[in-house]
Amino acid sequence: MLLDDCARMARQFYPAISVACLQLHHHVVPFLPLQSRLSQVYGPRQQSGVNVKEGREVVWSPCVRVLEGHTGVCLCVAFSPDNRRVVSGSQDCTVRLWNVQTGALLQIMTGHSSSIASVTYSPDGMRIASSSWDGTVRIWDVETGSQIGAYSGHSSKIRCAKFSTDGRCVASGDDSGKVHIWSTDAPERTGQVFEAVGSVISLAFLSGNRLIVASSGGSVRVWELESGSFVERYDDEDRNGAKLIAFAISPDERLAASWCEGGKVTMWDTENWAKQGSIDHSQHNPSLQSIGHFLSFSPDSTYLAVACDSLLLSCEVWNARTKERIHAFHGHGFIVLALQFSPNGSLLASASRDNVISLWDLHTTDSPLKDRHTTSCVLTSLGSIFATVSSDGVVEARTLESNELIWTQVDGLSEKSLRLLVISPDDRFLALSGSMDAEVCFFDFKTGQLYARFLRTAEANVIEISF
Repeated sequence: MLLDDCARMARQFYPAISVACLQLHHHVVPFLPLQSRLSQVYGPRQQSGVNVKEGREVVWSPCVRVLEGHTGVCLCVAFSPDNRRVVSGSQDCTVRLWNVQTGALLQIMTGHSSSIASVTYSPDGMRIASSSWDGTVRIWDVETGSQIGAYSGHSSKIRCAKFSTDGRCVASGDDSGKVHIWSTDAPERTGQVFEAVGSVISLAFLSGNRLIVASSGGSVRVWELESGSFVERYDDEDRNGAKLIAFAISPDERLAASWCEGGKVTMWDTENWAKQGSIDHSQHNPSLQSIGHFLSFSPDSTYLAVACDSLLLSCEVWNARTKERIHAFHGHGFIVLALQFSPNGSLLASASRDNVISLWDLHTTDSPLKDRHTTSCVLTSLGSIFATVSSDGVVEARTLESNELIWTQVDGLSEKSLRLLVISPDDRFLALSGSMDAEVCFFDFKTGQLYARFLRTAEANVIEISF
């Protein structure tokens, strides 16, 4: 247990340790979780001038790393085959490569002219394929970050791309329902082309030289690549016309999971496509991103990760067969759009609309202090007042100098996803909104009352408010 704590401490505090390792005992020990073995052994011996009065973790947080750097919404994430790196794609049109152990940014790959919809590693871990809404798939060298190939045979947004098991081919699917299979040695030439019903939302190469394709129209087809014909087809007749927004197949190819808009996650036996029950997950609101990588199976096919959109949850991990929830992780400020397990099954990566990627330790339980957390914070331009929004919907404004509570608002806000707030330059008004709300509310600090309410007229979501 002590060695486990040492390894976790090295990951958690690597930035500080890397520049001040000789001060480790004095400046890291005070921040260790209270019930960690390291804290219990070395805490009583420390003679540091640092005294953490409030907010100290009781046990290790399951979130081991937060990867920050993207300037737009993070849409996709993938681990390298050796578990050492994570690649991410974003609406900022960049592909970024990260060190899992340290969180360091290793490469920034540029070349796409629109959002990156998916990223995937080649089986040997030497190349990355990124698909984009610009209609191209680009191949990158992992070590240098340079582009070594590009495919431009699609005529619409590309939603997903996957390497074949031997790494020689890539399958890519687009919004028009076209699936292209092309050689990485000759990306200028289109190979086979298949058609699906609706946008292609998921691709996976299967054993026996087959490809499974799921589309938003609710159709799942398995294609035999040598003959170019589909050998299995399933259409969910119970979805009542709802769009299929996510699909995943287990690595052992025995189970599949599907998620229709507004519904539960359904489990399937892929041998006969018989339903194996459903997972009653925390509600996800697909209006922010109609299609995403919301589902992911663990490498041993035992667990299923599900993205969430609630004030208290970012993602959940369920036992795929018993339908029992194993983990409930929280920490993102916005909706989670993509999930993937590490190849060794120890970590889960989540990419979010808050522009960051979080790495979750699947062997750590939630900290009891994490039930209520701050989702947004703002400081006035005068530097005298700061306001916070908590995960339970409580909004508070306090003076910076004395931390005195000067205003709070609870009633009618606890059910809203409040994530946007700003204080007027004269410290008089607070404006707040939720990304899915149709309104922006203005409160007067002097009276404590609602001063005005603005209703948006456009269909787009509110992403920023400013005085």
